[in-house]
Amino acid sequence: MQQIARTVAAVLVAAMAGAVSTAYAQSDGIVDELKLGVLDHGVTFFEHSVETGVDLNGELLFHRLFEPLDVLGMSIIFRPNLGVSVATNGTTSIGYGGLSMDIMLVRNVFRDGDGFFLDGAFDLVVHDGCLNNCPSDRKALGSRLLGRRAGEIGYQIDPQWSVSAMIDHIGNYGLATPNAGLKTAGIRIGYKF
Repeated sequence: MQQIARTVAAVLVAAMAGAVSTAYAQSDGIVDELKLGVLDHGVTFFEHSVETGVDLNGELLFHRLFEPLDVLGMSIIFRPNLGVSVATNGTTSIGYGGLSMDIMLVRNVFRDGDGFFLDGAFDLVVHDGCLNNCPSDRKALGSRLLGRRAGEIGYQIDPQWSVSAMIDHIGNYGLATPNAGLKTAGIRIGYKF
């Protein structure tokens, strides 16, 4: 099973690389934005951390599904996403895809084209981690297919570049046993094509 998950992750990375090169060559391509980041693996709050390390994260955000919604002066868009987080120490790596909701909170703060944003995502995940009866340094995730929730707050430097802080959580949400879940948090850089 771990070999299948690693193969899926490799396919996702290859697909991302191909999509990025296509998007870069054609400004009207299907990819809207690429985000790359470094994440702290196994973040915990008020509990002992089981899996630790550093993840490398890459995510493609595709063009919006429909025109932006304007709510109280904030622009909200929905974009499909596809991403991968690779654990550099051999613990749980994931591939994910789903839907991102991006909210531009305020624009033109310090100069034209900048602003602060808040993003959230809901995704399906395939991982190569341990399922149950795991060693003491691995999380028991209970199922090969998981859900992912992510939140991100950031600064849009200009119309192309952004920097953000992101946290996510993967888990089976009670659909399998055990249900340990796993969190990561870190910094990402975004580039819009």
